[in-house]
Amino acid sequence: MYDLAHKKLYETNGPSLLRILDVSLRGWQTLAHSPDPNLQERADRCFFIASRLGAGLFHSLRELAPTDAVRSLVDELEDRYLRYVGPYSWKQKLVQRAVRGLLSRTPPEATFEEVNEPRFVLTCYGGDGSAPKVVKRAKPLQHFFEGLSLAAARRLAGLRPRSLFPIRLRDIDDFPVQFRTIEIEGDRLNYVDEGSGEVLLMLHGNPTWSFLYRHLIRGLKDRYRCVAMDLLGYGPSDKPSDGDYTMHAHIRRLAAFVEQLDLKGITLLCQDWGGIIGLSYAARNKQRFRRLVPMNTAAFLPRTLREYREALQSWGFFYLWTYKVPVLGRRMAIEWNLFLKAALRFGFHNRARQIHDRARLGYLYPFQWPGHRTAILKSVRQVPLLPLGPLRDLLRDTERRLRGWPIRTQIIWGMRDPIFGPWFIEKFEALLPNHAPTLRIPTAGHFLQDDEPAILLERLEAFLAEDLSTPAKATPCLGVSEAA
Repeated sequence: MYDLAHKKLYETNGPSLLRILDVSLRGWQTLAHSPDPNLQERADRCFFIASRLGAGLFHSLRELAPTDAVRSLVDELEDRYLRYVGPYSWKQKLVQRAVRGLLSRTPPEATFEEVNEPRFVLTCYGGDGSAPKVVKRAKPLQHFFEGLSLAAARRLAGLRPRSLFPIRLRDIDDFPVQFRTIEIEGDRLNYVDEGSGEVLLMLHGNPTWSFLYRHLIRGLKDRYRCVAMDLLGYGPSDKPSDGDYTMHAHIRRLAAFVEQLDLKGITLLCQDWGGIIGLSYAARNKQRFRRLVPMNTAAFLPRTLREYREALQSWGFFYLWTYKVPVLGRRMAIEWNLFLKAALRFGFHNRARQIHDRARLGYLYPFQWPGHRTAILKSVRQVPLLPLGPLRDLLRDTERRLRGWPIRTQIIWGMRDPIFGPWFIEKFEALLPNHAPTLRIPTAGHFLQDDEPAILLERLEAFLAEDLSTPAKATPCLGVSEAA
């Protein structure tokens, strides 16, 4: 009898549970970033079901399923689960062992008395009008402990319903744009495409997303086409746990993005990692670009000991070293979300004025689930603090290609940046000779787009209005007194 029930469970109910899991994963991927809060709530439920159901289902079904078709379906769904939900936690691994043990165990033969033993003490109601007795359980103490063990198992497995994504799009600072998606190398990348006219391509860094450019998009979209791409692992873009988050891969995906949208005559606005990615691509595809606007970023490495002392004098570089420690770095970036929280604390100079609650929630929004912070960790671990590692050759080659390029350039810098100090400004000025006077903003930090958006918009409007068919005219440099 047990063998028949076991076979029926895995041939019929097993595939049905897998289909529920499949629908839940697809539902979450489709509805996760919907502007409708009700649809986002449904996406949250889909993710909860998928994250809890998959952990206990895959291993038992793969080992105990009687057909190859079920095993094949398990492999397909588990691959998607691990990519978009993340690797199993230690609690989920315990649940897998428990579920597999329970389902593979053959129960002992029950005696006739055990099978027919009633679980309740029942009293028949008499017809003489006498008061009936209260119905009670035959073994109330056993039932009490069974309930406790079930509640403990639910708590350990995390089966109690709760919101895994409490921050909704409606909760963040005003970002009135339409999210669009494009598939590149099998992953969906999110991007913003607002307005029409000359193309302004905006690239964010780590750990931000296109939300960083919301003030600039709002101020420029009536005259320009503002395109802001969310790199893989950031914003509403896919965040596969096994994704390729190297700078070479980001550059390759940026190339596919620009080609699919056929962007030409581009003005590149880039900051942090977006500068390394965007400038590396631009230096190899100069025919597509019209202007450059680097902001608190880099595209090169120091070459001499003196340059290293000047470049690394900011305290932020030494803080980044901690994320290279194997176990500690992962806990800090993924489990504790410390890298993003520290960026919100030290990356902005005007925190009291600009980083209010809704703006802060906007930066936290894409990274609420620990499994979605993989790109943050893998990016910070690529920071080239020494002339070694995979980025050395890339940055050396990018510097060589940028040197002497006569493209019109506007360098804009937040002078309260704890990482990119004045040495980087001087290096950009030396590499790109056709640059307007550098805009140094003493009241802005690393994320100057949020610190001083009005000052940025004023300079960008003047810079974009230049007639590139005639020799560029010098514009007055914004001094300390003006910025203050």
